[in-house]
Amino acid sequence: KRPVALTSLKLPEIKPIISPSQKMEAPETAVKNAELGQKERRTTESDGNPVSASVAVPVAPVAFGIVSLSVKPWGKIIVDGTEKGVSPPLKRLSLTEGKHTIKIVNPSFAEKALNVDIKAKKTRIIDVDFSHPSENSP
Repeated sequence: KRPVALTSLKLPEIKPIISPSQKMEAPETAVKNAELGQKERRTTESDGNPVSASVAVPVAPVAFGIVSLSVKPWGKIIVDGTEKGVSPPLKRLSLTEGKHTIKIVNPSFAEKALNVDIKAKKTRIIDVDFSHPSENSP
């Protein structure tokens, strides 16, 4: 068999995405900038239209803890200003690790407000009995 002759292909002209007056970042600097949260860099195509390129930025996984609820007779559960439901039937909340304010509201009784520090993979128990104020957990 005879080898096939290759014809020359005409490739589109490739233009640099940075101007000669701009300095190109070393790979280490580009990675460091990405780690610092620089997510997007704007350049232009040969026709002058903007192009965006994304850089993957590592994100730490979010850690959660559990709040176990026991509320008598019942209470509306508000976490950091957002209503989560009524307990009972709501018995468990999954919250991000860190400090949260939990309010338990029943219009027939005084509101209970608790500041809690949630730890990852740990369960925090909240027991509120509106009819017996001295038995409420902090």
